[in-house]
Amino acid sequence: MITIATIGYGDVTPVTWAGSALAMEAAVAGITAFAIIVSVIAEKFIGRTTRRLMGLGKLKSVDILVVGDSDACREAIREVRLNIPHAEIGWLMPEAPEATP
Repeated sequence: MITIATIGYGDVTPVTWAGSALAMEAAVAGITAFAIIVSVIAEKFIGRTTRRLMGLGKLKSVDILVVGDSDACREAIREVRLNIPHAEIGWLMPEAPEATP
């Protein structure tokens, strides 16, 4: 266990049974803390990647979001572009559009 924890005994070693037990508990606590931190960081990366692959990622720099692929959606995008020329428009649809409005 001490070798796994990479703390080693070095020049100073526990002499009593209680000292050895305390050193073992410290090693286990260190390994546990490291494992928890690594697992939390990994979960954040995996969760973000999974959400992005499922299409649930954050839309950055989008002022207006249009959902759907119909003539009404295309007309709404045209109206927004006419009335708010600098607006960033996000468009969610089941497939790629046949023509850009």
